[in-house]
Formats: sequence, structure tokens, C-alpha cells
Amino acid sequence: MAGIEYEAKALDIDPVRTDRLITEAGGIRRSGPRLMRRYVYDTLPAAPNRWVRLRDTGAGTTLCVKQIATEAVDGTHETEVTVDSFEEATQLLGLIGLTPPSTASTSTPSRTSASPEPCIAAQPRATLPG
Repeated sequence: MAGIEYEAKALDIDPVRTDRLITEAGGIRRSGPRLMRRYVYDTLPAAPNRWVRLRDTGAGTTLCVKQIATEAVDGTHETEVTVDSFEEATQLLGLIGLTPPSTASTSTPSRTSASPEPCIAAQPRATLPG
């Protein structure tokens, strides 16, 4: 349920070239493109460096609270639970007064190559201001 998320942001990545390099290095495509959605909410009350995220990976849906402890690659802590439905969780969060200030969705293939598993999500479909 609680853990540390290791996350890094890479800029100016060519997704087609990166896909080819992963394949050439022995990566195996596990699935075709799948819709991945993410809603991000402020906490109640809003707090700096803390937020709620509802995420649908195309294979499952989770709800978590994320908090940045430090700017290091292992500085983001999260407490996460699995939920049955992205849509129903969105409605429930709305009933307690949470509305997403931003949303994002991507369509990306899933690959297996190494541990930890990389995920290339380089083609956002939409980012909407709240």
C-alpha cells in the first residue's frame, strides 16, 4: 500500500526511436496500444507537495496520495489502493468535493525488457486545465 516511487523525467525523447532501441535490446511487446488515463486532484485542504492521483493503466485502476519528501529520484512517497472503476472513483471523489484540476491520457504499448519496467508514454492525447 505505501511505498517509494522512483520517477525520472526525460525530455526530448523520440518515441519511435526509443521503441526500436528497446526492441533491438531484447524488449518484448506485451500488448498493443492501450488507453491510459490519469486525473490529479488537490488534497483537502490543499497542501504543497501533496496530491491525489486516480490512474487507469489500461490493465487496472488505482487511487493514491503522493507526497514529495525530497527532489531526489526516490523522494516521492505514495500510498496506493486498487479501485474497481475509474468512472465510479471519479464520481465518488466528486461527491466529497474533489474535482480534477488537470487530466491526461496517453495511448502506449506495454513492453518487458528489464527491471524496473520502463513505460514510454510520450504521446499525450489531452491535457486540460481545471
